[in-house]
Amino acid sequence: MIKSILTYSYNYTLHCIDKVIDSFPLYQKKEKYNDLIINDEHKEESTMSFEELIINKNYPLEIHYVETVDGYILKLYRIPAGKEEENYKTKQKQSILLMHGIFDSSNGWVCNSEDKCIPFILANLGYDVWLGNNRGNKHSRNHIKHNPDNSEFWNFSFHEMGLYDIPAFLDHITKINTFSEKVIYIGHSQGTAMLFAGLTQKLEYFKTKIKLFLAFGPIARVSSATNPILRNFLGFLKPDQWFEKLNIWELLPHNEKRNKINSLIIKKMPIIGQIMFNIISDSNNSSYINYERMPIYASQCLSGTSTKACLHFHQLGLSNKYNMYDYGKQQNKEKYGSEEPKEYDLSSINDIPIGLFVGKQDKLTQPINVDWLREQLGDNVIFYNAYDNMGHTTFLIGNDIKWFDDVIEIINSYS
Repeated sequence: MIKSILTYSYNYTLHCIDKVIDSFPLYQKKEKYNDLIINDEHKEESTMSFEELIINKNYPLEIHYVETVDGYILKLYRIPAGKEEENYKTKQKQSILLMHGIFDSSNGWVCNSEDKCIPFILANLGYDVWLGNNRGNKHSRNHIKHNPDNSEFWNFSFHEMGLYDIPAFLDHITKINTFSEKVIYIGHSQGTAMLFAGLTQKLEYFKTKIKLFLAFGPIARVSSATNPILRNFLGFLKPDQWFEKLNIWELLPHNEKRNKINSLIIKKMPIIGQIMFNIISDSNNSSYINYERMPIYASQCLSGTSTKACLHFHQLGLSNKYNMYDYGKQQNKEKYGSEEPKEYDLSSINDIPIGLFVGKQDKLTQPINVDWLREQLGDNVIFYNAYDNMGHTTFLIGNDIKWFDDVIEIINSYS
């Protein structure tokens, strides 16, 4: 009875929120909203799809679909050439795969100003750029058997993303671009955690597919994170218990209406964006985040993921270890052979060149945790730097792109 009441209350609250949003004048009269964005570049781009954000800047774009071995259908975008580049189909290019963080999608990579946008920079330098979308986000919500309305679809964390999603992308990329036998992998946040996990499970496979791994805001152990939500609030709420009771399988799904309102609010009151990022991920961010582009980022970034993926990070924050998912003592014993979940053995990784890029203002990836990560990875680490005026989101929407000179230098040396 109590479970039914809680579930009904939760669903009714979401219903009421959506009703309020639907009644917002911005959406009652679409023409009125269009009037607001005339001659306003930022609001206009905040209404664009990923495809429009690329094509409207005169870059070529391809849409690919890949199937994982466990049945998920994932969308993979390709920017095969630079701006208005001619005869690019006959050129031999090194492929680079960009993988996003939690709640994000390929869209997060293309929200910054064009001259500060990583995919565009790489494409203009002559690289074959691919942008993946993990299972469960707004671009990858299909499965050969399950659908997002049932719990089976959402039974994954970053572990499965590293074990199945990344290989599906790599196999497809190397099949399409036969010149590039190995791919340069760039991950941000969860995009790093999933590959670290994958490397500990399928190392020999990844050795044949990955030439270089560049980790932006790398995440493995997160126990020392200063994020108060991770450290205190979630620990107090015990979300693993009430998510299951309320049958909540997905968190922060893409909602165009909500995202547009977020965009408008941040456009009118940038201080709100500064406060939110200061609480969640980027300390002292008013000077180093490109707030002119923040309305666009706010309209694009929330793309949804599984509650299991979120809980997995929550568990890492409590355990002080880089563990596989904790199912509880009984299920752990059945799955792992012990009451405690297995740790990912990062020291087992070898012959994978890895670059670690850290922001000193990052509340999710602090240098103290990356120091531990460096120690585990040993000789694999070919580059490390902690940048003064950078946080966690800076890698996507920072004001200053000078740090990317280090990335280009490393990529060129391995290409």
